[in-house]
Amino acid sequence: MTLSLTVPQESTLVAAALSSAKGDLFWDMFPYVYYIPGSEMFCRIFVVNPGDEDREYLLMARVSSSEAVISEDALKVNGNAWFPVDAEEKISLQGCLVLEESDVTLDILLYEKESGEVVDQVTTHLVEPKPIADANQLLAAVVPMLLLGSLGSMAGGVID
Repeated sequence: MTLSLTVPQESTLVAAALSSAKGDLFWDMFPYVYYIPGSEMFCRIFVVNPGDEDREYLLMARVSSSEAVISEDALKVNGNAWFPVDAEEKISLQGCLVLEESDVTLDILLYEKESGEVVDQVTTHLVEPKPIADANQLLAAVVPMLLLGSLGSMAGGVID
């Protein structure tokens, strides 16, 4: 598994409403993602330090299948495993994941250095797309979406 993350910019965040006292983790991945092994998968990860003191964090990527861990690797941020986040700040990390597996679960775990605990995590299921055998299957998959789309556009025209 490879991942290269960079910090494009930092931004201030009022963090009073966030749930974890030691850190929060968010990303832009859907719960299920079609993924072809070996291809690049872009993601943006947000790490929030809601506390009133600076903290250091580590991101761990865990790939598993049926409760068996396939791999577990620390993700480097600007070349380092641990990275700082100032008090009441949010950082945005972006990069590409490349995995050799599909039909697996990908967890990103956020570790807080002082406690050594996992303080938050995000999860997605990577599903390999299945080829469509013939044109009838393709039509059966596409026609309902086209009908819903045309009905939606007609309803939008009526509402306007």
